[in-house]
Amino acid sequence: MPFFKKRLIILFATMGLAISPTAFAKDNFSDGSFGDDNAGGKPTKPSSDVVDNLDGSFDEKEPGQIPAQNPTETTKPDDGFIEGGSFVENEDTPIVVKPKPIKKVEPEPVKPVKPAKPHDPILAYEMRDFGVRPVKVLRRQQMHAPTPTAIPSGRLISTAQLFQAYKSNQQMVVIDVLGGSYTLPGSHVEQRVAYGGNYNDRIQQQTAAWLHQLSDGNRSVAIVMFCSDPMCWLSYNASLRAINAGFKNVFWYRGGKTAWQMAGHQMVPTGF
Repeated sequence: MPFFKKRLIILFATMGLAISPTAFAKDNFSDGSFGDDNAGGKPTKPSSDVVDNLDGSFDEKEPGQIPAQNPTETTKPDDGFIEGGSFVENEDTPIVVKPKPIKKVEPEPVKPVKPAKPHDPILAYEMRDFGVRPVKVLRRQQMHAPTPTAIPSGRLISTAQLFQAYKSNQQMVVIDVLGGSYTLPGSHVEQRVAYGGNYNDRIQQQTAAWLHQLSDGNRSVAIVMFCSDPMCWLSYNASLRAINAGFKNVFWYRGGKTAWQMAGHQMVPTGF
């Protein structure tokens, strides 16, 4: 006789209960296993004569009683969870957690960063706009005054451009119409070409002849006129006279000596 059955018989005998010889006939216990039905048999209902008073049993309800069901309550399907958030362990069905698909995020293309243009204080100085309109007539008075930022039929040349022309040994005639002790390298000093008047006066005739001599009669050679700074009309007048004399490539260096020295370029003694 199995040990578990023998212990129950002794317990009931002690309590003076009558044990039916068929109480364990169909007890669903076989060699100590739990709840295994006989092959091909139907589950056996527990006998109403048997009272199970064992402490710590798996079934806490009173034997022989079926819990009343509320017709309004709906039985929830077994979703594998119990209260408290823990999993119901089942040795037969392993818990498989499907990994979530990883969404690939394509990185945005790196946009090339354009380098910022450095501020050129020299260019800002020599191209400062005073709001003065260009004129074609020669100025006769107040030569020290704000000048335009353009000249009719001529072109402006910056300090950087003029310096590059020097470095490349470009053929050009550079004329200083201000004078003084120092000037730009290779320049010719002549103040009379900057005088006011008109294009039919004697100064205009002398200017045309002088420029023809310096350029060897080549009216396509570059002619560069300069004086002190953007507040000087002398080089503006001289450029207009050269343009009227028929020279095709006349450049007005508006920045003048001041911008040249600001850039740290070499000055030479006049007549050197």
